[in-house]
Amino acid sequence: MNIIGKYKNGNYTVTILGNGTKIRENDLDFFAPEKPESMDIKITNYCEMACPFCHENSTPDGKHGDILNIPFLDSLLPYTELAIGGGNPIDHPDILQFLLELKKRKLIPNMTVNQYHFLKYKDDL
Repeated sequence: MNIIGKYKNGNYTVTILGNGTKIRENDLDFFAPEKPESMDIKITNYCEMACPFCHENSTPDGKHGDILNIPFLDSLLPYTELAIGGGNPIDHPDILQFLLELKKRKLIPNMTVNQYHFLKYKDDL
């Protein structure tokens, strides 16, 4: 299996394999990280659907966050996983540039979207 990346986080080493497997190793019986390995980021509160059951309470009047000015990204370790959500993150006007910035930093993005938006933007995705 090919190794995509390897880094130290606190008292352990993290190895990322090509199939997405993450291996944490040390000679102790506990892991004490210095930085997060994953986080959720809500980049917009905009969604044109305004579903009454939306757990994010996003609406057609919701605002987009300033995702190109997020200095904490530079403090994250490579291969940190970022769960990008909203509202509808695909509708954010800076989403492509944001994803390119994450790629430059070797951060791993994932997005949760509803089926309607997935089908609407599947060619772009």
